[in-house]
Amino acid sequence: MRLRKRFTWSLAGNATSAAGQWFLVVAISQLGDVAMLGRYGAGLAVCAPIVLLTNLGLRNAVATDTQREYAIADYRHARAAGALAAVVVLAVVVLARGDAARTTATIALVGGSKLIESLSDLSYGIFQRHGRNDLVARSMIARAALGLAAFTATLWQWRTLEHALVAMCLAWLAVLVAHDRPHTRLLEPEQAAPSSPGWAALIRATLPLGIVAALVSFGINIPRYAVDVFLDDAALGVFTAISYFLVVISVIVVAVAQATLTRLSQHWAAGEVARFRRLLATIVGACILLGMAGVLLAVVLGGPLLEVAFGQGFAPHRGLLVQTMAAAGISAVAGVLGVGAMATRRFAALLGPHLAAQAINLVTSFALVRAYGLAGAGWALIVAMVLSLAPPLLVLARAASHRRRATT
Repeated sequence: MRLRKRFTWSLAGNATSAAGQWFLVVAISQLGDVAMLGRYGAGLAVCAPIVLLTNLGLRNAVATDTQREYAIADYRHARAAGALAAVVVLAVVVLARGDAARTTATIALVGGSKLIESLSDLSYGIFQRHGRNDLVARSMIARAALGLAAFTATLWQWRTLEHALVAMCLAWLAVLVAHDRPHTRLLEPEQAAPSSPGWAALIRATLPLGIVAALVSFGINIPRYAVDVFLDDAALGVFTAISYFLVVISVIVVAVAQATLTRLSQHWAAGEVARFRRLLATIVGACILLGMAGVLLAVVLGGPLLEVAFGQGFAPHRGLLVQTMAAAGISAVAGVLGVGAMATRRFAALLGPHLAAQAINLVTSFALVRAYGLAGAGWALIVAMVLSLAPPLLVLARAASHRRRATT
């Protein structure tokens, strides 16, 4: 499948998925209340880093494994081990938090939805490796449409977030069973059970990638944690809703990443450094323009946009929307650079820089939110995204230096 066609399918799938997430938040704000949004935001903030950690970055690992270093069975066993670990860690965290019963139930159900998503995620990596971005898109479109319909109908009928999340999980599970698993088996038939060193070695190799993914998610959520600590549920609901505009920008970034990750990996593995750099620079330039357009839109139409999407109570928070769109533009550039870094398969090299960046992010975010409230949360989000630029830039520079030394 040609690169342009891959991008078109990836954009369609991610745009539909992002629209589904967006309208889910809108449904909560219209059919529920701000406190319900706050509970949902807390669920995402708690569960996303844990599930990303235990996912081990296997989707990107299988998509970039152009040399077939590991068997598909190794990836499947590693994903099963990661899912089991996620269940244990989520159970411990939920019990340790000691939240009210409804918040605990919400966090547990969001965690369940993320685990179902992680099973589809490995299939997506296999589809990408075979150039079948159309299968990824069809699955994402089905999950978005069926999940949103089930969630909204249940929330409208019962007016409880927990029932709605159960309905969404069942819809996602149906797509996994009816679409993702059958097509995965067609592309990569079941093999004999791998020896323990195979999938164990894969876990050791990809663990840094899982930690990095968790750190990135943790870094994005640190301002949300600070809002949860220093402000009330209403403020957390406002921040959760407006920060979803990050998804709007990330749609195109993720589409580009899915379309180009395998191509970048092939260029790097073949020693085609000039082509690698040219493709990466082109995408980065497009992301910069996209971020600037997002900020301009927020400045000109921010108030009316918030009012239409979430109600009149959100219109005064236009400044937070401008900050969020600026952060989204920076995040887009960081995401593309991260794709380039992953294409070099120097997974472990990303770990140290990300740890340092998130340590700075943690201190800065809590200080800003404590001092300036929601406005401080917006600035904290920008700081978090600026810090996220450093790790992939460092890895790309080191990889290029190592490649130059190896060829001289």
